[in-house]
Amino acid sequence: MKILYTGWDYSGLARQDSSTCTVAENLITALCRCRLIEDPGALEFAVCGRTDKGVSGLSQVVTLTVRSNVHEGVGVISPEDKSNLCPEKPEVDYVLVANKNLPKDIRVLAWCPVPLEFSPRRDCLSRSYKYFFPGADLDIELMQTASTKLVGLHDFRNFCSSQVNNGVVNHERVIYEIKITDESEDKMNPRRFCCLYIRGTAFLYHQIRCIASLLFTIGRKIEPPEILEDLLNVKKFPGKPQYQMAEPEPLLFFEPEFENIEWQTSPTAQEDILKCVQMLWTQTAVKAKITETMLEAVEKMFPECRQNNHLWAISREASALLGPKRKSILKRTTEEPLEEKIKRLEAKRPRKDVEYNKDSDS
Repeated sequence: MKILYTGWDYSGLARQDSSTCTVAENLITALCRCRLIEDPGALEFAVCGRTDKGVSGLSQVVTLTVRSNVHEGVGVISPEDKSNLCPEKPEVDYVLVANKNLPKDIRVLAWCPVPLEFSPRRDCLSRSYKYFFPGADLDIELMQTASTKLVGLHDFRNFCSSQVNNGVVNHERVIYEIKITDESEDKMNPRRFCCLYIRGTAFLYHQIRCIASLLFTIGRKIEPPEILEDLLNVKKFPGKPQYQMAEPEPLLFFEPEFENIEWQTSPTAQEDILKCVQMLWTQTAVKAKITETMLEAVEKMFPECRQNNHLWAISREASALLGPKRKSILKRTTEEPLEEKIKRLEAKRPRKDVEYNKDSDS
């Protein structure tokens, strides 16, 4: 299934023991409610790219086992004894049925039968993310020029949150493309919106948010563009310097790339999805317009104030509020070198448990 969701009010995509307020839990509950899932323990549930609390998804892909009206075909699991099978009927309109039982901020966009061996994680050719942010006083051209240093195969240990204890010991990843766009005609408007687009194979935990944070410091000219090259040099920086990553709410899991997937959505389901997403946009856009009107009024009331704190809500690291006491990232305390973390892990676990984990995460 291909699903869309706004992650702002959820504890993430994946199911969690500590919370039922996840996108996956809502999806599975909805499918159980309409009897498309008969045995929740035999779901074979998997996702293309995990997303954290607050992160949204536009074309997230999940696989799971559901009830079918057909007896054979791609992905169909037929019982050995077929004598009790009901006559075949048209296939279930999975999209329409699921959406009638889901919260309005989670929508199934399409479905497709896949072979039993298909994995949305392993079979994904590339993943892309978008991070939206106000232009504020950022030098977008400088950020774009600096970001090209990240394209290609690199060790991104200094651009993520460590998950060595979960078996992620190889931090080499490939980034195919990075673009930072500013489509507003008024380049001086601090409230204009810009977008950071990143496409790669798979991503480390919090990698996109760490990259965004560093690019914001470059755009505000509080860190030099060369900081990216320095952090990619793992001989110079075998351990990650301490810095704050950008906030999760502006992040969108944009699009995964697959081969030989033919998505299906009935015309009725298409109309229902469009109506729902239009309503969702109206609700959020109206709130944004009201707060913008308030901000414009306050700026007119206090014209002597010249603050530009538009980035504070999404990037504390690049905020103007940090002032002159801010310490350069490269001069800060660093984490334990990755190699030392791995040695400690190997001392605790058998070697076979320490594997290259390609989990995609934001």
